[in-house]
Amino acid sequence: MKSRGKQERSRQTIRTILNAAILVLIDEGFEGATTNKIANRAGYSIGTLYQYFEDKEDIYGRIIDEALQKLIESTSRVEPQPTLIETLRCWLELVMASLDQDPARIQALLTLLNGRYRDKRQAMYDDLVASTVVLLEANRDVIVVKNLELAAGIILGATSGLAANEIASLLKSPEMVEHVLRLQYAYLTFDG
Repeated sequence: MKSRGKQERSRQTIRTILNAAILVLIDEGFEGATTNKIANRAGYSIGTLYQYFEDKEDIYGRIIDEALQKLIESTSRVEPQPTLIETLRCWLELVMASLDQDPARIQALLTLLNGRYRDKRQAMYDDLVASTVVLLEANRDVIVVKNLELAAGIILGATSGLAANEIASLLKSPEMVEHVLRLQYAYLTFDG
């Protein structure tokens, strides 16, 4: 069992290695990434890297687990609000706060989630859909979409698509948030 960093210095070393691994992933892709490249980018010896991680799969698995856990925790904190638009706003703000705002990093992680770590993506997606359905159900009186599970999936897909397509930084702007909210609200309530 590798050390998982119980002391502050160990936690900092792990964080530096994980950050370096993301940069290597962006530059080289998963196939081009090696533990040597990650250690070099982090400024540590390969021996130090192996004190904490078994191999590159262990490193990238940890990165994916942390990112997904952060996203799941953020959506599970959302409470239904008095109106659907307020619920959607709260949901969107927490989801966007949990996402890395660097589109290149998001793209690199999505590549892993769509490939090698697809099983982790599916488990995360199921959790996110379930927590989003609970929120939508609380506002069922104004939602015209019949299948709330499908609606939750569409909302999640649209939000992650926006985050991954070079405009993640814009999602922090109040104007962009309002546009995304209008899109979600119209989809859920339009009866035309």
